[in-house]
Amino acid sequence: MKIEDMKKYVNIVLALFVCLTIIACKSSSMAFDSYIKITKMSEEEIKEKGIKVTEKVIYTEDTIPVAKITSFEHECYKGECITEISITMNRKYSSASTEIMRYAYTKHPHAKIEINYDEDF
Repeated sequence: MKIEDMKKYVNIVLALFVCLTIIACKSSSMAFDSYIKITKMSEEEIKEKGIKVTEKVIYTEDTIPVAKITSFEHECYKGECITEISITMNRKYSSASTEIMRYAYTKHPHAKIEINYDEDF
């Protein structure tokens, strides 16, 4: 096999590796399924999952800090007022994002709630 052919094969393998890595990262970062219906949690379910908020930090299992409330805003435009809550989660706990969204919705059912991800949280 010629060196030029080897270089072509190596480049193809590298390109495939990069594509597969990008696809894997993209799919793992989409832990929150935007098509599911968010429902309120019962107080029993909240207690069972150990979700609590202390000084803007949201914990699960009573001890694991998975997110923090980064802003709590009130906006009014043309007579319509809304509360906006921004939550930042550590990406390594993104599997808990649906539960955190449900918790926030339970506590603030009329608010607009967003979850952002940050590696440094």
